Amino acid sequence: MERPLERPQIVQIAKSVNEAEGIKTIFLKSDIKAKPGQFVMVWLPRVDEKPFAISYSNGSEVGITVAAVGPFSNKLCSMKPGEKIGIRGPYGTTFQLEGKKAVMVGGGYGSASLTMLTEEALQQRIKVKFVLGARTKNKLVYVERIKKLIGSDNLIVTTDGKKKSTRCLCAGRTR
Repeated sequence: MERPLERPQIVQIAKSVNEAEGIKTIFLKSDIKAKPGQFVMVWLPRVDEKPFAISYSNGSEVGITVAAVGPFSNKLCSMKPGEKIGIRGPYGTTFQLEGKKAVMVGGGYGSASLTMLTEEALQQRIKVKFVLGARTKNKLVYVERIKKLIGSDNLIVTTDGKKKSTRCLCAGRTR
């Protein structure tokens, strides 16, 4: 038997933070309980509905990180605090942490769930190293957030740039 489509919860935009060139995190006033790896469906009336990974969750707000790349995301990124949107969820399978050490490898705003997973790993006393990549230095997100969580020595940053790129090949175990 099919489950009826859940109606969106109408929420207010609390604030937005510029993370990198063309990338914002939009904080929504919502008490949904989200775990690393989950996403919400974001509904903009008279526009469309799209999925976004949850990049922050603290019990009273959730954050979604959005790259302004098309009509929907450009409209979402242009919205101001106080405006309202609809969300459904959270949906998706969460990550399972095991062991005493973890390596997170993510690129751009795709690392949203991994940043939340890092927070969860640290709560479980798991040591974390993080490899964060982006096309260019201007597209790197969460660098300061990750540094605050695990320190500079446990963060490797890499870009795809031409002449000034830092390329990184990750293989083997961490120590």
